[in-house]
Formats: sequence, C-alpha cells, structure tokens
Amino acid sequence: MKFKFQAVTTAVAFMALSSAFAAVPIIEAESDDARQSQSQSAATATPASRNVTTELVFQINALQNEVRQLRGQIEQNDYRIKQITERQRELYLDLDRRIQALSGEAPASGQSGSSVAGSAQGDEERAAYNDAFSLLRERKLVEAKASLGNFLERYPNGELASNAHYWLGQILYNEKNLEGAQDHFSSVVNNYADAPKAPDALYKLGLVWEAKGNNAEARKTYESLMSKYPDASAAQQAKARLTTLN
Repeated sequence: MKFKFQAVTTAVAFMALSSAFAAVPIIEAESDDARQSQSQSAATATPASRNVTTELVFQINALQNEVRQLRGQIEQNDYRIKQITERQRELYLDLDRRIQALSGEAPASGQSGSSVAGSAQGDEERAAYNDAFSLLRERKLVEAKASLGNFLERYPNGELASNAHYWLGQILYNEKNLEGAQDHFSSVVNNYADAPKAPDALYKLGLVWEAKGNNAEARKTYESLMSKYPDASAAQQAKARLTTLN
C-alpha cells in the first residue's frame, strides 16, 4: 500500500514538472510575438512622424519668410511716413518764412497806374486785400483762403490779383489740393509774368509737378524759371531742386 502511494505521488510530481516545462516555450513564444508586433508598429509609425516633422519645419520656414517680408514692408512704410512728415514740415516752414519775409507787403502800397491816387476803388481793393493778407499772417488759413477767394471774385483783374492768386495757390498746395494750386500758380505765370510773385509762382509749379510724380515737367519748369528769371532767388532754389530729380 505504501509502495503504491509513493508511486502515485511520484507520477503526479513528474506530470506537474512536465507541464511546467511544457508551458515555458509557449510563454516565450508569446513574448516574441508581442515584441515583433511592437517593432512592426514602430516601423509603421516612423514615416508618419517624419512627415509631420517635415511639414512643421516647412510651415515654420514659411512663417519666418512672411515675418521678414512684413518687417521689410514696415520699414518701407516708416521711411515713407518720415518723408511725408518732413516734407509737410518743410512746406509749413516755407510758408511761415515767406509770410514773415513779406509781412511788409501789408498794408499794400498804392499801385494806381494812370488812375488818380487814392481813388475809391483802389482803396477798396487794397483794403480787401489787406484784410485777407492779415488772416494769412495770423495763420488763419481757412479764413484766409475764403477771403482771398472773395477778393478774386470782386477784383479778378485788380492790381493785387497776382498776389491773391499766389497766396491762394500756396494755401491749396499745403492742403495737398494740387490741381487748385496749379491753377492759381499758372494764373500768375501766364497772366502776370512781370509781377513780383511770378518767379515764386513758377517755382511752386515745379513743386506741384514733383508732387504729381511728373519729374520731367518739373525739370522743364525749373529750367524755364532759371532762364526767365536768372537773378531771382527762386531760380537758385530751382537749381537746387534740379539736382534731386532723377
């Protein structure tokens, strides 16, 4: 009986041991399959990751190029704004200098020609002009523009019409009304060639052409000024402007 029990025990132990050894390869085989599957997954994911990285690099480069372009545009705009601001400052300074230099022009001296000095009409014209010019000296440009316009309506052929045309053209030029300024400066040049304001009006016509972007006409105007009025101070200004034209 004892012998049979020992045999049975031995057989059971042997079977358990055999089962244990038999299970080991199965477990190892499952681990190999899992590792192979993971390797395949990694191999499959690698190209996609590379594509994403390449796309991101491309987008970053594109954004950097756009930023550089925007910076260039901003620098160009800043430069243009500075030029416009400086030009506007020069225009107003020029207007101030001319008004101060010609302050002695008002009250206007009598220019009666063959008429009797101190005639009623002459006095009215000079008074109207002096009123308009006083507004200009006080930098009341809106009021001065209206007053000069009224003066020209009342005295279109008056002795002081050339002055009124010139100053009205100057105000419109400062307001960037190039067409209006051109009309008044041209009126002085064409109708009052011997007037004191004629050289300055011709010079301002050159500036108008420059502002319009027509350097060829500006050059012709400056050269005409230097030829017609070589001794005028405006001729020296025209000579300086010629050196800046392309």
